[in-house]
Amino acid sequence: MPKTALETQIVTEVELVELAELETQLAEAKKLQSLCERKTKAARLSLASKVLGIKTAEEFSSLNPEKVEALMAERAVLKFWKSERKAPPFVFLKVWEGRNPSWRNEYIKLKSEAEAEKLTANTPMAYSYRVDVALASV
Repeated sequence: MPKTALETQIVTEVELVELAELETQLAEAKKLQSLCERKTKAARLSLASKVLGIKTAEEFSSLNPEKVEALMAERAVLKFWKSERKAPPFVFLKVWEGRNPSWRNEYIKLKSEAEAEKLTANTPMAYSYRVDVALASV
């Protein structure tokens, strides 16, 4: 077999400048996303506090969809909250449910996955919601 010389790869100024710009754009986008996520979470929790009477994000995540719906209706009937006349309708939509205790992966390392599964099965369900607002299309 004849030996072939390796071709030298050239790193160009253009590709490095483009990559640097992309890295900057990505960092800015991530900062903006993080800020938007924090503001959305706070606004969602504020609405849930008014409508459902909850005080913490942990309390909100412990409510199953049926309980959210029941609390919403019950508290509306009791006049704990109402929508402004021009306010669009909204609902809390479940986007995730599950049991994912933070210690699970560490427990697997110490014991076994089977033992972790047993404990996970006994961990309370958690839920994540987003608010769907029925905005009229323009």
